[in-house]
Amino acid sequence: MLDLLRASALALVVLGHSSMGIVGWTDSGPVISTALTVYWWAPWATWILQIMPLFFVAGGAVNARSWRTNRDPYASWLWRRVARLMRPVWVYLMIMAPISGLVSLVAPEGYAEPLLGLATQLLWFIGVYVMVCALTPLTVRAHAVSPLLGPAVLLAGVVLFDWLRLGVGVAPLGLLNFVLVWALAAQLGLLFDDGLLRRWRGAGLAAVAISVNLLLVTYGPYPRSMVGMRGEPFSNMAPPSLVLALHTVALAGLVGAARPALARLAAGRRVWTGTTAVNLTAMTLYLWHLPVLIALYAGLHALGLDRPVQWAADGYPIPGPGFWLWTIGFLAVYLACVAGVVRLMWPAEVGRLPGWDRPARTAAADGRTLPGEPGRSAAAGLGGALIGIGTLMLAAIGLAGFPTRMTSFAGVPLNALAAIGLMALGGLLVRHVGSTHTPDHATNGNRALH
Repeated sequence: MLDLLRASALALVVLGHSSMGIVGWTDSGPVISTALTVYWWAPWATWILQIMPLFFVAGGAVNARSWRTNRDPYASWLWRRVARLMRPVWVYLMIMAPISGLVSLVAPEGYAEPLLGLATQLLWFIGVYVMVCALTPLTVRAHAVSPLLGPAVLLAGVVLFDWLRLGVGVAPLGLLNFVLVWALAAQLGLLFDDGLLRRWRGAGLAAVAISVNLLLVTYGPYPRSMVGMRGEPFSNMAPPSLVLALHTVALAGLVGAARPALARLAAGRRVWTGTTAVNLTAMTLYLWHLPVLIALYAGLHALGLDRPVQWAADGYPIPGPGFWLWTIGFLAVYLACVAGVVRLMWPAEVGRLPGWDRPARTAAADGRTLPGEPGRSAAAGLGGALIGIGTLMLAAIGLAGFPTRMTSFAGVPLNALAAIGLMALGGLLVRHVGSTHTPDHATNGNRALH
């Protein structure tokens, strides 16, 4: 059932990006928009379509199960998960970074930046997920003390940092909600997995969260959309806001209330087959579906086969006559290309990456805590934080102009090469303290996330 939640969320992400994204071409280069900005009902539709929190709800439950049955040191446990998560990311960056740098050099000015800015946009998920994984022992301990302790503390933190960002104007502190909101989703995953959100409990929790959100978007400063939309004062998604946190609570409650039905659905043969296929290639599909979309936009434009658009008064493209009919054929071509690229790149997700993979250290045979273990645990946690921070930086800046381009986000100066360096430093730190230092030797332990 947890696999069904993750697979469904990923499938909706891929279909949403490919169907709703719009690229209009001018003499100055491509202009990127979304069809969601056109329709009055679209912001409300995102309350249904934004199901990214379910990744973290399911992931929190899976991580907790793994930690509860783990007998190895924390650094080893975290290394296993980081090794699997980051392996396809390193391959992705080894391919996309030089390609992006080359395209930035040869493309006309203004052409590369809009599209290549998308190349790393979704990497935020990887970075945040690593940080949430690193917090698993704390989430499990808080849940053991009281199932409501973790969600209450995290939600209070979200309120505090939203107030500091929106009320006081200290924008950088709002970035901490990248951790708090998604850690809240993972914490709710423990409640879901333990059956504490079944039926009326989940339904009641969802009703309260949705009601509060309606008040916040009606009378408060928050936009209605659960994703970033042009024309709104800010995005509920980046950094995540209190509205997105409550949306996460609502989703967790709804899937908890529907748990018996979801269990029956997941047990069906066809659903199980589809769920397994998506989850086996999940990281590859997540990483590569946007580059495929970028390449398809550019290729179709070169052939004069762009989806029909017209131009809004603010200078952005919107669906033109026949856009949605054209989208049917566009999606067919796109999904075929995605399937081909996933088939090609999937070995990077499950195979061995020389210079990266090493078996994790195991616990002492007698169960004793080895000398230096607290220090290794602290270093592993620091490494996870560095991976997360570097990945969020890279997601914000993109790969256009790699490796020299500088930009800023929330007043923080960013550079893609520096971000990748920070990710690598964090990854190597986790690897150093969590592995046996036996190079280039993969085992079943670091191939799976348990």
